[in-house]
Amino acid sequence: MIDSQIDWNIVWKRLINNEGDEHQNRAERKNRWDSKENALDYLNGFLMRSREHPERIEEMLQKFPLSPEFRVLDIGSGSGNVAIPMSARVAHITAVEPGKGMMEVLKEQITEHRVTNITTIPKRWEDVNIARDLDGPYDLVIASHSLGMPDIRDAITKMCAASRKWVYLFWDAGISTWEQRMIDLWPMLHMREHQSGPKADILYHLLYDMGIYPNVKTDQQYILQTYPDMESAVHKFRKSFYITTPEQEKIMRDYLKATLEMGENGYFHRQRYYPTMLWWDVSEIENRVRNLKKP
Repeated sequence: MIDSQIDWNIVWKRLINNEGDEHQNRAERKNRWDSKENALDYLNGFLMRSREHPERIEEMLQKFPLSPEFRVLDIGSGSGNVAIPMSARVAHITAVEPGKGMMEVLKEQITEHRVTNITTIPKRWEDVNIARDLDGPYDLVIASHSLGMPDIRDAITKMCAASRKWVYLFWDAGISTWEQRMIDLWPMLHMREHQSGPKADILYHLLYDMGIYPNVKTDQQYILQTYPDMESAVHKFRKSFYITTPEQEKIMRDYLKATLEMGENGYFHRQRYYPTMLWWDVSEIENRVRNLKKP
């Protein structure tokens, strides 16, 4: 039985604020998607995986109850990995994205794919005013791996207010292979433990306490993180692990030499993660939740 004495919003806020625990780099982490280079890296990784597994685009779209007349709100849309392929199947998409670099790449993708039914809002979800900034209500509200919001209860309440039918959230469960590397290497690189962020279990508990009893589906997925050569791998890890000294780089190089596998196109790491989808029909949630909606 869930402990009703726990304020899951406070738990979420504490873990989000302490995630990584690299205090001197927190501002850099917060603004990483202002960098177009980082945004392009993210997009190119998605495109590469899509070329290797083209069926995954259709599998992603099949998760949603799409209809040609649907209006969709995509919160934290990034480079448009969901919005661009979905745009051909719905009437309209509003894409909310605060990262300057991500927004620039998203607009380039909209132009490149000649999409005419996506409008963009360059704001944090916390700063969006539903009445002033949005053109709702929406049939479907999506937040895909974009829930790094300290007050997650308020953020979800606003999502319910913006939707007249569905809300879909995507977040991770468990410890991914990438995060396990953080846990293993952080003490050697930075002399302190890596602090994990909140997982899907906390999100479920919070929704439950709000009177929202979502459908939940967790998958176990694998991808190959590939690098054409060792220097590309070092560059990737140098940025991700905030390496600034020769001593740290030596630790990382030794680790990569010991763990990278060799393939036809260079080096690779096998990555395992547990994406979790939580979704509900806002027309069926309790009145006390609907009454919390903020205009």
